[in-house]
Amino acid sequence: MATASVPSLTSMTKRRKVIFYVIVPVAIIAALAISAYYILQPASSSATASTTRTSTVTTGTVEATVSASGNLAAGRTSSESFDVSGTIKKVYVSVGDTVKRGDVVATLDTSDLDDAVVAAQSALTVAQQQASSSALSYTAAKQSLTAAKKDLWRAEKNANSSSTSSAGTTSTGTTSANTTSVASAQASVTNAKAQVQSAAASVTQADAGVTTAQSGLATAESNVKSATLKASISGTVTAVNSSAGDAVSGGSTSTTSSDSASGTSDSAATTTTTSSGVVQIANTSTFTLAASFDEADATSVKVGDTATLTFPALDDTVTATGTITALDPLPTTTSSVVTYGGTITLTDAPSEVRLGQSAEATVVTQSAENVLYIPTQALETSGDTYSVTVVGDDDTQQTVTAVEIGVQGDSTTEITSGLTEGQKVLISIDTAVGDTASTTGTTSGGGTFGGSGNFGGGNTPTGGPGGN
Repeated sequence: MATASVPSLTSMTKRRKVIFYVIVPVAIIAALAISAYYILQPASSSATASTTRTSTVTTGTVEATVSASGNLAAGRTSSESFDVSGTIKKVYVSVGDTVKRGDVVATLDTSDLDDAVVAAQSALTVAQQQASSSALSYTAAKQSLTAAKKDLWRAEKNANSSSTSSAGTTSTGTTSANTTSVASAQASVTNAKAQVQSAAASVTQADAGVTTAQSGLATAESNVKSATLKASISGTVTAVNSSAGDAVSGGSTSTTSSDSASGTSDSAATTTTTSSGVVQIANTSTFTLAASFDEADATSVKVGDTATLTFPALDDTVTATGTITALDPLPTTTSSVVTYGGTITLTDAPSEVRLGQSAEATVVTQSAENVLYIPTQALETSGDTYSVTVVGDDDTQQTVTAVEIGVQGDSTTEITSGLTEGQKVLISIDTAVGDTASTTGTTSGGGTFGGSGNFGGGNTPTGGPGGN
């Protein structure tokens, strides 16, 4: 049987040396190549790129706006109060009820008021009787004066006729009697005149008493009518502050129109003694927004400006339009922040809105329709002159062009001369550092290297940075 040969120790040692001197250097070269790739590759991914941002001159609408916020209020509110004091007998409405102007909302107990009417009627009757008596006395005094005057006339006539005789002589006794008779008649006339004056004064006083009594009766009757409280406006009952059995003080119903944002308003009557009133009514056929404008914005807002309203508590699709109907002439300062109040009256309020709901208003202070415009970012300013950089069709040629502007909107500006529709204007040239695949323009930078074997120049190992 043949005997297998066993490799000698010397031959095995030689093979190991060959493997060491061939494989190890190849592995080292491979490791160096991979290390070089990962060291140099970041330079490739950090290449710089520039992006030219442009915009096209377009025809449309340019608007300048300011913003404000506030809470909705009814266009008219009324705090209904009794004109007379008394005790409430009944309240006929509840919160949420709809009322029309003239509807009865509450009544007072009229027992005392009815008694006052009876007393006033009695007082008037007495005054009228006194006036009649005074009138009769005045008539009698005038008749007495007439009679006294006639007596004086006769006495004077007798004295004159008997003062001389046919012979031209006068009797001393007759003359003395005549003189006495005339003096007595004159005294009677004087006394009668005094009686007439006194009677006339009594008549005047009695007539004044009748007038006072008539006024008292009218007041008493009016108080009875005032014991029935009626709605002064149509609307919805928003509060009922009293109930049957409550004592109330007389005042006047206060009807308020929301013509000022700061809370001041025009009242149709004197302020009530009880500020809350028995019943409060709001007419929500018209809503207003009491808005506050920042000091810087207030100078550009004017009565008549149009506003668009949104409501944070409602869906974004629920909007309303309105008009500024009042602006406060004086500011309000809170924590050194100056604001001006304004009232925005809604043109047509959505059915979803409620009293007191918060709202945000965007007010258009300037507007230009069907005009050329560009982004305001593209506009360059030098003193009072404006210019833009027009970009050619090849996107490389750039020309600085003077322009004239109109309305400067929130993000766009009206161009009145210098440009035509369709031209491209430069907004900015942005320089970015990062992945060049996301930019346009000229890219510079290294990141590839030559190699041998499986690592040829420009090839990226699968799975490496930026690989496929």
